[in-house]
Amino acid sequence: MTEHPSPQVAQLMAGIVDDRARMWALVSEVVSRPDTSVAQRLTSGAWVEDMQRSVQWLGDAAERFRPGLVALGEAADAAPVTLESLLAGFDDITSRERTHLAGVIDDLLVQLAAEKRSWSGGDHEHAKTLRLAQHDQLHKRMVPAVQQWCYDALNQQSTPVLSALAKVLVIVLGMETGRDFERAVEGEGFHITDAYVATMSPGPDSPRPE
Repeated sequence: MTEHPSPQVAQLMAGIVDDRARMWALVSEVVSRPDTSVAQRLTSGAWVEDMQRSVQWLGDAAERFRPGLVALGEAADAAPVTLESLLAGFDDITSRERTHLAGVIDDLLVQLAAEKRSWSGGDHEHAKTLRLAQHDQLHKRMVPAVQQWCYDALNQQSTPVLSALAKVLVIVLGMETGRDFERAVEGEGFHITDAYVATMSPGPDSPRPE
């Protein structure tokens, strides 16, 4: 007989899914073509605060986000983020990569909303099935999309704000997949090495970093 989680556990799971959705929604705001409101929220620190709240459920593991969020806050304080300065950095990322990653995130947000409904509605087996589908989505689509976005951003004349955002995105991806992507960044510019890009090429036989 299949054991079903208690209502309290199901409620907890729905809350975690909601937090994960908020986290990815925040990422979605900054990976495509940000608008004035996003620039204002980065300058005011509101975006950083929202991200901190969305990862609190991780407990001590949320500390992994601190370096990237601190760097983002310092970069925004050093030079207020205007829409013009923010978009200047995004011009280094090809339109195709920006659009592709935003689309992958949108698909994940749809899956997260469905999982939350299943936990809240008592369809726990379907919720678990949806979570497994997200696992496949993260590894097969999100990993190469994020890797390419960061590679495009950090191998150009990146702005400090964009560099910090890329580091936060690397940490988000690591937390979601359970893989150590932070070792792929080096130096103050968080440069992603060509060797690492080769290891992260899409495909079932792609090697993983040791």
